[in-house]
Amino acid sequence: MKSKTSQLSAENLKDAGIKSFENASELVQEARILYEHKCWSRAVFLCFISGEELGKCFITLSAVVNQRREDSTRNDTENGFAVTQRKPDR
Repeated sequence: MKSKTSQLSAENLKDAGIKSFENASELVQEARILYEHKCWSRAVFLCFISGEELGKCFITLSAVVNQRREDSTRNDTENGFAVTQRKPDR
């Protein structure tokens, strides 16, 4: 059976990354309130979940960069330009 892969657009990925970042920020704010009320375990839990949301943010925004780089490379080769990588200066 053939597997279908769908790729999210760069715009969808960017929106998901921004929403993940906003969610992480809100979770930290809520954790601070719980911490001030000495609800230690719940505060730590929210901080942990916030870290996961930040991870999701970085993953989705990295995917945007990779997708745009691939598009740029594809456009260069379609237009007849050779794609070369420059060696770092020593």
